[in-house]
Amino acid sequence: MLLLPLGVFAQRAERGDVLLAAGVSAGTTGLAAEVSALLPQEIGFRAGFNWLQAEIPIPVKLPESFGGDGTTSGFAAQLNMNHGYLLADMYLRPDSGFHLTGGIWAGNSVFVRLHNTAPLPDSFNSVGIDVDGYSVHAVNGDLSAELRVNPVKPYIGVGFGRPRPDRRWSVSFDMGVLWWGNPGVYALGYSMLDEEKEVQLTSAVMDDMDKGILDKIGHVLIWPVLRCSVYYRIF
Repeated sequence: MLLLPLGVFAQRAERGDVLLAAGVSAGTTGLAAEVSALLPQEIGFRAGFNWLQAEIPIPVKLPESFGGDGTTSGFAAQLNMNHGYLLADMYLRPDSGFHLTGGIWAGNSVFVRLHNTAPLPDSFNSVGIDVDGYSVHAVNGDLSAELRVNPVKPYIGVGFGRPRPDRRWSVSFDMGVLWWGNPGVYALGYSMLDEEKEVQLTSAVMDDMDKGILDKIGHVLIWPVLRCSVYYRIF
């Protein structure tokens, strides 16, 4: 009985049946195209590119304290999560689909860019938010800020599914988390001498006009991952 698992492993290793597949996936990380290799030692590797871009309109009421007239102006949140990734899968039993996964995703550090879609009133070109002696205000009617995370994100998760030697098509499901560090919102600030400096916006410098949202964002350390992948076995 003790020698039986070793015999199964040796039989697979002697066959040298490395499985190579290409696939597509969809989930909370967007759409992806990838290649997958499963080695006889029940270890698999996946490499691919993930694409997730969207622009969400956000109506913002212009505060009168900053020179607005209380009307609503058009803003948009531009979501960007394009990444390349490399994953390693460890299957716990021969011919079992259950696997543990670890890896790295790497891409743009700008997760969301908030910008106005219509010119702001002229008063916003001079009135702004003071951050350590730098004023964050509009320039020629345009104002933007960026929500940034770590460009390199470790991943850990579990899944079910694998390429199979007796089938051309296979399906895999994965769930896990991407650790992207402490998110922060940044914008350009201008000094009295028109010197530019990138500053971080927090609930404190916003005088809590954001109702604490910026501080809460900084505590969101992970991004949940749920993906479904379909593979075609090449050989």
